[in-house]
Amino acid sequence: MRNIIISILVIILCIGCNQQPDYIVIESKSDNCKVLNLDPVFEQNPWDTSTISDIVDTIKIVALETTRESILSFIGGLRIYGDRMVIHDGNEGIAIFDINGKYIRHIRRGQGPEEINYSLDFDADNQYLYILQQEKISKFTLDGEFVDNYPLQEKYMTCIYNFKKIDDGFLLSKYPYSDDMSYEAFHLDENLNEKNHFVFEHKLHFCGRDEFNIMDGRIVYYIPMYNTIYQFDGKTFSPYCILNYPKHENTFENYSGVTDPHDFFKKYCIPGKYFFSGQMYQASNILYISFWDNVPPTQINAYVDTRNGKFRTQGRPSDRDMPYEYLLYSGGIVCEHNDYIVKTLQPEYYLTEPVISEAMRAEIQEKLNIDLSKGTKVEKDKDWYSKLQHISAEDVLKLKNAKPDDNPLLVFIKFKHIPDDPM
Repeated sequence: MRNIIISILVIILCIGCNQQPDYIVIESKSDNCKVLNLDPVFEQNPWDTSTISDIVDTIKIVALETTRESILSFIGGLRIYGDRMVIHDGNEGIAIFDINGKYIRHIRRGQGPEEINYSLDFDADNQYLYILQQEKISKFTLDGEFVDNYPLQEKYMTCIYNFKKIDDGFLLSKYPYSDDMSYEAFHLDENLNEKNHFVFEHKLHFCGRDEFNIMDGRIVYYIPMYNTIYQFDGKTFSPYCILNYPKHENTFENYSGVTDPHDFFKKYCIPGKYFFSGQMYQASNILYISFWDNVPPTQINAYVDTRNGKFRTQGRPSDRDMPYEYLLYSGGIVCEHNDYIVKTLQPEYYLTEPVISEAMRAEIQEKLNIDLSKGTKVEKDKDWYSKLQHISAEDVLKLKNAKPDDNPLLVFIKFKHIPDDPM
């Protein structure tokens, strides 16, 4: 009897020792990933550099149709799937346009089975559009016709903001809401059952957003303030690329738990120190990467030629490049499409300007606590249209004929090879 009891105890101990945790820890170190040396990028003063207009090959303008039905509150995200452009329309839901800007339909917010309560993220395959919400994923055609709803398990309903449709299901990521947590990712099958759970090595979290994307034909995952770009091979994650800038990296050594973004910038005013903001896109051979500098709080954009490592930084436009100010400098980059990087351009911002000066506007706002951001505006001089290059006459007319209250224009920018000579 004693031998039987001992044998049972040994078996139980062996089973306990062989049990694996229900997640996989993903490390940031690897000997088999490429390294981008970015120190030279930050050794230039971003405010003294010329714009990137000298490496632009082609600019195309797409005007989004403006009607009562199609008007957008603002573009919170945009992706292009074949001949369909899917837009996260602020608090209104999801808007769908064709590749030429013609409006198709909205998937509006609401409580009905064919409506969405709030769109956290979306992605598509060749046939269907999938919209991530707080407690479900909704499936639509690429023309916005409802197909089905799939409920999420409760543990995925907190801090899930980002997902991607993959061949055998979905990838979801979980944002850490405190600094004692880490970013997490989940691999779910088509029925939203968990296949794998991944936890990334802990690092200070920030208010920026992590993202899944496609780069060099592979699924990549990048995180704000992480210098490691990860790749997913269908089963697990591994380091794909390291952003290396040791001379200029903000290491946050004295961090003491500041979670408010405004306090964060006040605490980390370290001149010449930068961190990856979590935004990266690749169009052909040009890799776009954004960084934050804390003094003053400034976003620095780097365009790196992956063929030869040459780069451009995007700073304040020079006088000779001023016509490109609103095309290449203002607005945000929202996605890539084929060989183009796509930016948004709000007509109001380049067609009008405030009647009062910015200095007086700031003084009034500070002393009287009055927001004048939507105050009276006057039309700007349009002479700069005639100076644009790399753009067709037809597309120049789209800029010229736009009205301040029109839907945003989309600027498709194709880059050429960056020469060895930096200027």
